[in-house]
Amino acid sequence: MAGFKRRGWCLSAPALLMLALLVTAPLAGADGEAGSEAPDSLEVYDPWEGYNRKIFGFNESLSRNVAEPVAKAWDWTVPDFARIGMRNFFVNLAAPIRVLNTTLQLKPVATLQEITRFAFNSTFGLGGLFDVATHGLLLPIHKEDFGQTLGYWGIPAGPYLMIPVFGPSTVRGTVGLAGDVVTGAVTFSAIGVSVPFFATFAAQAGNFINSQSFVHDDIDRERKNSLDFYVAVRNAYIQYRTNMIRDGSLEAGPAEADEDLYYDEAGEASGPELSEAD
Repeated sequence: MAGFKRRGWCLSAPALLMLALLVTAPLAGADGEAGSEAPDSLEVYDPWEGYNRKIFGFNESLSRNVAEPVAKAWDWTVPDFARIGMRNFFVNLAAPIRVLNTTLQLKPVATLQEITRFAFNSTFGLGGLFDVATHGLLLPIHKEDFGQTLGYWGIPAGPYLMIPVFGPSTVRGTVGLAGDVVTGAVTFSAIGVSVPFFATFAAQAGNFINSQSFVHDDIDRERKNSLDFYVAVRNAYIQYRTNMIRDGSLEAGPAEADEDLYYDEAGEASGPELSEAD
C-alpha cells in the first residue's frame, strides 16, 4: 500500500506543477490581460537578464510555433461553453492550494469561502464544470498561492527569473511553486487519487492550451505594440504579482517592506515587487 501511495505522489506532481504554473503565470491564463496595466516606470531587479532573454527567446519560439497555433485552432473549433467548463474544472481542482494559502495568510473569511466554493462546485457544479459558487452564491475566488504567502510574511521576491517552457517567475516564486506542487500532491495522495502519467500530462497540456485560447489575441496585440516584448512581459508579470500580493491595493503593507530593496517606481516612493512575481 505504501508503494501505491508513493507511486500516486510521483504521478500527481508533474500535473500539479503545470497547474501551479498556470495559476501563477498571468500571460498564460485568464489573467493575461493584467499585463497591459504595468507602468513603464517600473524597474525590476533582473541581474540575470542575459540568461533570461535567451530563455525568453526559446519560450517565444515554442509559443509562436506550437502553443499559439494549437490554441487558436482550439478557440475556433471548441464551443465557448466547453472551454469555459474546462477552465472552471481546473480552477476548482486547485482549490486545496487556495485553501491552504488563505489559511497561512490569516484570512479566515477567504478560507471559508474557498472551502464552500469547492464543496458547491464539486457537487452542484458537476465536478467543477459549472461555477455555481460564483454565479449562484456570489462567492469570490481568492487567487492565493504559496509565493504570495511568502510575500505576505515579508520574504523578498529576489531576482527575476525566466523558466524554460513555463515563463516568468522570481526566486521566491520558484520556491512558492514548489510549495504549491507539494500541497496538491499531498492532497490527492491523501485521498488515494492515482492517475497514469500520460493522462495527467495530457490533461494539463490540454488545460494550458485551453487557457491560451482565451488570451492569444491579447498576447498578439501586446507583442505587436511592444518595442521590447521581453521588458513588457517582465514588467507586466511583476506588476501583476505585486498587485496580487497586496490583494489589489497598490499601497505596500508592512509585510512587503523588504520588497523595496528590489523595485522602485520612478519619481515615487519605492514599492515591493510583484507578489505574484513569485
